[in-house]
Amino acid sequence: MAKAKKKHILARDIMTEDVHVVQEKMPIHQVAHLMLRMKVSGYPVVNGKGKVVGIVTLTDLFILINRLSREGKAGRLEDKIKSCRFKTIKEIMSRNVIAISPKTPLHEIIEAVVNWNIHSFPVMDKNKLVGIIGRHDILNAAFVYT
Repeated sequence: MAKAKKKHILARDIMTEDVHVVQEKMPIHQVAHLMLRMKVSGYPVVNGKGKVVGIVTLTDLFILINRLSREGKAGRLEDKIKSCRFKTIKEIMSRNVIAISPKTPLHEIIEAVVNWNIHSFPVMDKNKLVGIIGRHDILNAAFVYT
């Protein structure tokens, strides 16, 4: 009797299907509050037509805070942060979204995390957002499912 071929773990096996998104016109402080309240590290960003136009992560927020702390204007960091609270998330999101297919194998996802330092992957099927995968999902798949 021949051995059954071992199944590869694919993106569709580990993705979260109920994807929460943020609108590109949402204020930065509102998105930061959502991330903290929902304990997520990032959201896909959509435009008014629902098309994914970017991704925003905790790292993007830290980059903003770091930039504000280093800029030449005098003043307290807290005041600088307060002054940009109502800017839109579109101003700090990453526009170069690395999306994956539901059929992307786990080893390719891991390679992308390492090579491009990616935290979250929108899972797209025929230009439609069908899921999201974060680093916790990837590590869980690597060490629990295998």
